[in-house]
Amino acid sequence: MSIMVSIICNTYNQESYIKQAIESLINQKTDFEYEIIIHDDASTDSTTNIVKEYASRYPDLIIPIIETENQYSKEVDILLDIELPIVNGKYFALCEGDDYWIDSLKLQKQVDYMEQHPNCTLCIHKAIKVSKEGRNIGTYGEFSGSGIIPIETVIKFGGAFCATNSILAPTRLLKSVPKYLINYSIDYFWQIYLAGEGYTYCFMDKMSAYRVNSNGSWTQRTRNDIDFCLKHFKHMCDNLKLYDMETEFKYHELIQDMYLNYLYKYYVAKGEFQELKKEPLKTYVKKLTLKEKIKLYLKHYFPNIFETISKMRQNIFE
Repeated sequence: MSIMVSIICNTYNQESYIKQAIESLINQKTDFEYEIIIHDDASTDSTTNIVKEYASRYPDLIIPIIETENQYSKEVDILLDIELPIVNGKYFALCEGDDYWIDSLKLQKQVDYMEQHPNCTLCIHKAIKVSKEGRNIGTYGEFSGSGIIPIETVIKFGGAFCATNSILAPTRLLKSVPKYLINYSIDYFWQIYLAGEGYTYCFMDKMSAYRVNSNGSWTQRTRNDIDFCLKHFKHMCDNLKLYDMETEFKYHELIQDMYLNYLYKYYVAKGEFQELKKEPLKTYVKKLTLKEKIKLYLKHYFPNIFETISKMRQNIFE
């Protein structure tokens, strides 16, 4: 029987979470075959041993990729260069090692829909947000109801449009990906690429848990590593311009808004506030909400106070 879904799970130093992630994947109830590809990027804690243990217990289900040298630090694109070449499924699903699925029928529901609707190229669902300790702290995905989501919505909401571990998409779309994805293979550009190849369908069912601010998470890195943060903002600006050109400026106004958003974040992060007085950012700043303008004022003139408030807020919601 052929593989219907390839689940891709990336992990690094997530010994506190990886068991829960793997258990949630192997406990899926389906009437089709699926595989779990787990990439461990040379973890220095017990994550590697945990992955190996599960792979030995489920040799027909789990395909482990155990690195001896960290590939992310070498700027290797783990998804495109390492995992996708060995994917066997008609569809692929994603789940990071610190996240997990909470519905044993998640894959079955999504596959059933996509099999009946071949023009759907991105199938997602709502998710819950959990703290580092696993406490439910909210909902991920502000969708009003099950149904089709226009690509304009996907573009507008950026990487926060949906939880990464809610995604199911056709593997055929991985055979030839656009240049902007090769340049910067992150959630946002995957979402708008997949959404643009057909249409997006969303389930209102909360079928996964997205862990917020776990150790080594993307959010934590962008908050604590200024060089990483600046590099990310610069990549976003460059790639948004590339996406705009490759889609023949079909969504130009939305893309321009996203571009200015990241250009604004770039200069604020660098502390180059004088750049905000030049066009087109001058007009962009005028359109900010009162709350955003207050945050900008504090960042500019009272950075220590702003940092204290940010840390207090972070501690409350973790």
